[in-house]
Amino acid sequence: MPFGTLKKRVPFKDTELREELRRRLNEAPGVDIPAAKLELYPSFDIAYLANEAVWDVVLAALEWFVDQTRRSRQS
Repeated sequence: MPFGTLKKRVPFKDTELREELRRRLNEAPGVDIPAAKLELYPSFDIAYLANEAVWDVVLAALEWFVDQTRRSRQS
């Protein structure tokens, strides 16, 4: 995840939003992105996405991400 890049972009300059994205991704089975990596470029094994439960959580996190960017553009 490009948290290092996101910290330079609205609305994800806000640490709380990056933390929320990290939290949402960590709900996926097997995904564990440490809080200490919130300003870096952590990753997880892409093979996890073959698991439908992981896929669903990651997709929901990305949908939330898109919603946040749309909201910031409307403000």
